[in-house]
Amino acid sequence: MKVLLVDDDPGLRELLSDILKIKGIESVPAETGADALARIERQDIDVALIDLKLEDMSGLDVLRGIKERSSNTECILLTGYASQATAIQAVNLGAYAYFQKPYDVEQLLVVIRRAAEKQAAEEALKKSEERYRDLVENSQDLICTHDLQGNLLSVNPAAARLSGYSEDELLEMNLRDVLIPAVREQFKAYLAEIQAKGSASGLMLIQTKSGEKRIWEYNNTLRTAGVAEPIVRGMARDVTGRVRLEKDLRESEKHFRNLVENITDIFYISDANGKMLYGSPNLYTEMGYAPEQVLGKSYVRLVAPADRRKVVDFYIAQTREGAQDIQIEFRVRRKDGTLLWTDQRTRIVRDPAGNVVEYRNVIRNISERKQAEERLRASEVRYRDLVELSPDGIGIHSEGKVVYVNAATVKLFHADRPEDLI
Repeated sequence: MKVLLVDDDPGLRELLSDILKIKGIESVPAETGADALARIERQDIDVALIDLKLEDMSGLDVLRGIKERSSNTECILLTGYASQATAIQAVNLGAYAYFQKPYDVEQLLVVIRRAAEKQAAEEALKKSEERYRDLVENSQDLICTHDLQGNLLSVNPAAARLSGYSEDELLEMNLRDVLIPAVREQFKAYLAEIQAKGSASGLMLIQTKSGEKRIWEYNNTLRTAGVAEPIVRGMARDVTGRVRLEKDLRESEKHFRNLVENITDIFYISDANGKMLYGSPNLYTEMGYAPEQVLGKSYVRLVAPADRRKVVDFYIAQTREGAQDIQIEFRVRRKDGTLLWTDQRTRIVRDPAGNVVEYRNVIRNISERKQAEERLRASEVRYRDLVELSPDGIGIHSEGKVVYVNAATVKLFHADRPEDLI
């Protein structure tokens, strides 16, 4: 703390300086009013003790000059010629206290400390207000206050930017005025809710000065303490883009779900550990299981026991190699125990770090194809046996080259083996 001693009596200045020093308070002496004002301009002074009668000017003039130069400095007047009029004038000029000589030194020290504490508190409050004002003024979100009728009392620059109105224009408006006409009747319900509950939040449909319709998300609270009349603190942000994106996403999901639920192939999603998260409706109709018997459980339970090791090893290897799109054929076991041949195609979804998020799988029933392939192989075996065992020589050539001969042909040409003729 630094105290300015303004007194033309050197003995009194020295006495006060010594007392302050004992109390750990730094003093700055000034013999005249002019000297005091000069020191105020050069140094940061917390408290000034001013003698009312100085040789060069009145202590009231010094008080006035100090307040003009350093409004935060608290001033205490000391005088041996007190009058009510002088005291009133001193208070009107901003004096913190007024002492008549002779005064109680301990009481004076108490007042000096209180004056310094007041100055420090006001300085801290000022800095705090500046910080919060900076936050409000530079916020990208709308911040405002309005009364219980909806009349706007304060707005930040973001409110003007988002609405298209100037700050002065907004302060002449009611919040209801920025709503689109179709919803303005709902404003009464909003005012009733915030008075009853002390808060209100949601989406509001507003119309900018240019006529553009936007969506604001608001979160407002009622303030009743420390104010003469209740006010509403309002915070809002423009979420038009987000709301439209969410709507488009819902539409996209609707189309996707409709597609998935109507395809003949089975679609299912499993997590990184293979647990089933979603299955298309035909998974349950085709396999015979109920959703609760499948979801949350490993997909391996659906694989035929004889194929499980092959399938698990395949997926482990492909996942470790960083594969994205893979394909494998295996058999699945329906609830009734029958087996179906399937072709499963999988997309492995990973996060930016490469960790597996989920597996998206499409299963196609290829049982008929497998049965046809089996019949074809059986037919080929039968016909090969007929050709091989025929007593007649049979051979096949292509583009002048022999590509196949049966045993009878080898014998007919007295060869040792078919490769001698091919």
